[in-house]
Amino acid sequence: MEDDELRVAHGATSRIVNTPALRRVGSIFLSSLCALAVPTMADAQDKGEERRPNSAQSVGAVVVQGRRAPLVVGGVSAVVANFDSLRLPAAPLLDQALREMPFVLVRRNSRGEMELSMRGSDSRQAAVLLDGVPITLGWDHRTDPSIIPLTGARSITVVRGLSSLLYGPNVLGGVIEVGLNESAVGASSAPSLALSGTMDHLGGRSMSVTGGFPLSQSGRWTARAGLGLRDRPGVALGGGIVDPGPDDDIRTNSDLDHVDGFGSLRYTAPGGGHVGVSMSSYRAERGVPPELHISEPRLWRYPDQRRTLAIVNAATGPLATPFGHGTLRASVGFNDGHTEIESFETRDYDGIDGTEIGDDRTLTARVVGEHSLGAASTIKGAVTVADVS
Repeated sequence: MEDDELRVAHGATSRIVNTPALRRVGSIFLSSLCALAVPTMADAQDKGEERRPNSAQSVGAVVVQGRRAPLVVGGVSAVVANFDSLRLPAAPLLDQALREMPFVLVRRNSRGEMELSMRGSDSRQAAVLLDGVPITLGWDHRTDPSIIPLTGARSITVVRGLSSLLYGPNVLGGVIEVGLNESAVGASSAPSLALSGTMDHLGGRSMSVTGGFPLSQSGRWTARAGLGLRDRPGVALGGGIVDPGPDDDIRTNSDLDHVDGFGSLRYTAPGGGHVGVSMSSYRAERGVPPELHISEPRLWRYPDQRRTLAIVNAATGPLATPFGHGTLRASVGFNDGHTEIESFETRDYDGIDGTEIGDDRTLTARVVGEHSLGAASTIKGAVTVADVS
């Protein structure tokens, strides 16, 4: 039959002639295939329905808890960092942690102290808080972060710029809050023990040991303690910098010997409130690298620097009142320090020219409260009182 032929043209192109006979054959083949497949699929579906168990069951309430982001006002941003996520040596100091934080400038002055600046602020315009207590309140209204230990600290919060006066005085440039007993990453009642150590190419060594454990089966009472040691022969001398000291690799008079310890106790109530007490103490001996751009720099050493901080803090958690709901948090701190300075005549640091001794003591109390004001508003207030001697 000429109409049923399949003609293939030889050469560059080819085509298939779709005739009525071929269409009839294809239709018969597809109909037969469907007739055979439908009973098989039906049998499989029936068997699957017979074997399928009844999986219906009741599911209880699912509670998802997450970390609450820091809330600030005034349009500024807050950065919260866990020390485990920062590239830090063992037993770090506060200035080392702040160098890893964005938008924070850390610089050394001629007295050998580290100064902080955020968004171009003065060093006395950045408040440093430990468990809610300002430690920058004192005769100089600032603190040296290069000798503040972070052994046992769990989080650091940096607020850049003036967010609110609720943090207390000296907050025009920003706020740096370190959590020891109060932490932005939350409290943990699980037993823990951490050992860390670091050694650099100049022979500097640092190590720390920290641990925590619950004091009750419910985990309401927890205790933490730790110890940190730092021994640094000096700071590495940068390439191309000429230092008149005896060592070509280390800055003159930049050594550090630092030891610190801490302990804390915390009780967490079922409703979210808590009461805690913490104590941190350190002792340091260090040198002050002389400035290289002036002919007569300060030739100083700190043979003895000591400081003890004791803090008691408490929080109520959410409270229902006749006018809505609110919270209340209070902190009381005792800050006692001793500093000795020795000045020298020459860069050999062998003839003492003068001595200065300073003692300071600061008592600080801070209360922060907030309460709902209608359905979508909140009113907040804070009071900070300090006595500086």
